[in-house]
Amino acid sequence: MRNRFIQIIAFSGLGVLVYLYLYGWNYNSDSATIQIAGWLICLGVVNLFGLLLDLLSQGLEALLPWRKYLISRLFLQMILGFVIAFGLIVGLMTGIAFVQSPQNFAISTLQEDMNVMVKLGIVGVISSVIFTFVDMAFSTYQEYTHGQIERVASQRRQLELQFEALKNQLSPHYLFNSLNTISSLISTQTTDAETFIRRLVQTYQYILATRNRQLATLEEEVEFVKAYNYLLRVRFDEALRIDIDLPEYVLGRQLPPLSLQMLVENAVKHNVISDEEPLLIRIHLDRDNNLHVSNNVTQTPEETTSFKVGLDNIKRRYAYFTERNVKVMENERFEVILPLLQNINPTLV
Repeated sequence: MRNRFIQIIAFSGLGVLVYLYLYGWNYNSDSATIQIAGWLICLGVVNLFGLLLDLLSQGLEALLPWRKYLISRLFLQMILGFVIAFGLIVGLMTGIAFVQSPQNFAISTLQEDMNVMVKLGIVGVISSVIFTFVDMAFSTYQEYTHGQIERVASQRRQLELQFEALKNQLSPHYLFNSLNTISSLISTQTTDAETFIRRLVQTYQYILATRNRQLATLEEEVEFVKAYNYLLRVRFDEALRIDIDLPEYVLGRQLPPLSLQMLVENAVKHNVISDEEPLLIRIHLDRDNNLHVSNNVTQTPEETTSFKVGLDNIKRRYAYFTERNVKVMENERFEVILPLLQNINPTLV
């Protein structure tokens, strides 16, 4: 509504200028009634011209949007604008000539007003060109602002997902289990307790270092999982094993931070781990350079704490960087397939 109002104001002003351009201030030669009628006709015709150009723009936007067909749209809209202007001018002058002299109307009647028609043609051409460039500029600006808003909203959603993942890793439950383990080691196995504390600190350093990053390298994620694996092995001993088999060339690929650790944690959280039912987690690469994280399935614990993160969090964070989906396969083993990213804009990291 606001844009349409501005359009009416602009074309009404153009209508005033058109009348002055055609006839000037002919107070002495024309009566007030004729002048008022002339003003109204100019305002009506010029606003009709503006409305037709607007409808033309809307129709072309559906067929040839500016963002995809800039040059083609530019020339086609100007040409069709010229056609509309020509049609209006001929129609207007024909109608006026017929109203003035319906009995003697002929093509020669129009030739007498050729000077006026030429002036109107010049105004129509200039107006079409100006409207087309203004329409292009306005559409480009709207596209740019919409893109900026989408980018900011996307970054905000990404940060919210990162915060969810971070909150899970810094949860009091995780820290409570770690402190309990330290307490049990410190009196009998001082060396192991010291190593455990170092590994615990290493995990928290990584968590805090990646809290504002959207991507991390696979090498960083693997080192984090190794530190996390030590903490788990102290709790589960030989009942838990993480087998990592990755070639060096793929370690520079990227993925959202904490993705690998969250999958390992989910495997531990959703399976009973014991000497009778050990848990084996395997991390390897397939021929398409997709990362596979799989584990055998044991009994499900009676109480499983969920922080509403995990797979859904990983999938949504991946969606900001690639159309390749995170795949989940469930049969004898539970397997998650992560597409590894490459050459993502470093400003996102």
